[in-house]
Parts: sequence; structure tokens; C-alpha cells
Amino acid sequence: MGARKKYAVLVMLLVMLAAAIANFLMVNEAYDTSMKRLSAPAGDSAAASSPGARHQRLNREDSQTIVYRGRSWRGDVSLNKLDNGSYEITVRASNKKNETVPLTSFEIDVRRPDSDRPILMPVFNQKGDGYFTATVTFPGPGDWEVRMRMHRGNQTLEFARRFRIK
Repeated sequence: MGARKKYAVLVMLLVMLAAAIANFLMVNEAYDTSMKRLSAPAGDSAAASSPGARHQRLNREDSQTIVYRGRSWRGDVSLNKLDNGSYEITVRASNKKNETVPLTSFEIDVRRPDSDRPILMPVFNQKGDGYFTATVTFPGPGDWEVRMRMHRGNQTLEFARRFRIK
């Protein structure tokens, strides 16, 4: 192999390595933010107001929402109490203009915070590009954790969110 070909292969490998590192940093940043949020007790807003946090928290009595941001898009998961005692989980991906964007795929499960196994695996209905809902009935009150992984092209947002069910 000539010197030019070796140089071209080396440059291609360096570009691929740079792309892999950039993707890792984006996923790791969203994951680190969610872990900061999870390390605070449920209902504690200290983690949500920390200077490094890249999410927005909206509080209402029966609705809990949190948003995690990537470089050019964001993901959010919300939980809304329904009249029959069940809850609606809403998953949404949007761009910086708050317009929904399509997802390649997403995985979600619901578990107790101290458990390493999912308890609920909700079945979602697509309401539009990047917008999905599911209805769940929690087996009991207390803290529950929703773990989410959203894929859009070659980008991934991964986060977890705790909700308090009364």
C-alpha cells in the first residue's frame, strides 16, 4: 500500500473516531443530567435548578414533565393522571422550534427506582411524528422511574425520570 493510501486510511479512521467520540459525549451528557436529577430526592427541585442542568421542569399537581436536550433536538416524557386513576405517559421529540420530529426508534420501561428490572413495559400509540402516548396503571403508590432511550438517525438521548404516584 502506498504512502498516500495509508494517509487516506488514517484520516478516515480519525474522522470516524471523532464522530464516535462526539456521539458518546452527547449521549453521556443527557445521561449525566438524568443521573443528577435522580440523585436528588423525588420532588426536590435543587437538581432541576443546578447551573449545569440542561432540562426544564414543569410542575402541576397531576402532571409531571421533564425535558432533556441534545444538540439539535430534545426529548421529553410526561405523566398525567386520568380520571379513572390510570396515568397517561406521553413521549415527545422536538426541534429547537418546538416542532415534533420523527424518531428512528425508542425504548421505554417503568420500574421502581431501587429495582434493576422493568415492572411495566407500556405499549405506545403513535399520535404523530415523534409523539406517542400510552396508558398505564401503577401497581402501587410511591416513587416510580421511567427509563427512556430515544434514537433519531445516529443520535441517541438516554435519560431516566422519577415520578411520585400517590
